[in-house]
Amino acid sequence: KKQLDKTFDLRMMKAEIYARTAGQSFVFWNNDHVDIFKFTEFAPIYGEKTGALMLGIRHWKLDNDKPLQVTLYEADGYTELEQKKGEEIAHMQNGLIYVLADLVESRDKLTGDHIKKTAAYTKIITDQLKANSCYTDILTDEYCENIVSSAPLHDIGKIVVPDAILNKPGKLTDEEFAIMKTHAAAGGEILRQALEAVSVSENDSGYLQEAIRMASYHHEKWNGKGYPEGLAGEDIPLSARIMAVADVFDALVSKRCYKDGFSFEKAMGIIEESSGSHFDPNIVTAFIQASDQVREVAEMYGSRS
Repeated sequence: KKQLDKTFDLRMMKAEIYARTAGQSFVFWNNDHVDIFKFTEFAPIYGEKTGALMLGIRHWKLDNDKPLQVTLYEADGYTELEQKKGEEIAHMQNGLIYVLADLVESRDKLTGDHIKKTAAYTKIITDQLKANSCYTDILTDEYCENIVSSAPLHDIGKIVVPDAILNKPGKLTDEEFAIMKTHAAAGGEILRQALEAVSVSENDSGYLQEAIRMASYHHEKWNGKGYPEGLAGEDIPLSARIMAVADVFDALVSKRCYKDGFSFEKAMGIIEESSGSHFDPNIVTAFIQASDQVREVAEMYGSRS
């Protein structure tokens, strides 16, 4: 967003005439061309407006044979079309994320609506962290949107885990657990390959970058006793630290064929007790502060049923 603001300010300084035409549309008129900027609020697939700004820019050459009004109308219409395409692509990307995550979840017969619940918990946590002024240098609107969008991919690596282990109705042996743990590193590698395959710029691949970090490191622990790399504290990416709380909480309250779901209160107690050992203390504080919203999500999906 800082880069967009800089671009906007430079256009304003260089323009001979500039004006706000309607709503969030701005026109910068120079001697041989016009630049049209359009700002709109972007509502992601999850239904809530994030407050993020989407920017459409169009550089349009002036035609001496056309009235300026006609040129502006054409340029504005083109910009609106490009914006619409951008929004459609964003929705399509989110849709594809859910399709891919659902394919993995359909193999894991124990998880129910795990990807939807963890995405919802992730958004609750990021909102509360921002309200608490925590990690303000990281938690930009774009960053929060990216990690909520990519949250459903955190377990994508389970695609490499055999069904017999993934769906075993009981405690895993040490050997089986060692195989299960490979899903974290495998997920990161799968998503790295996807990022290389699509060949997009770093600015356009934010959600995939966060998906890689989340998939790779959501089983790391604050005290360094997690896996796959034994990272500790803030060496663990923030997105993965957030997902760690969301992931474990959902596992605690959800019913499995080998266990009943814990009560909401007991699960929250376990999360709180694990602050500073398993989890980032700031994230645990935020999660507990937003417990009413967390309960709403858990009850909406019937975690204990």
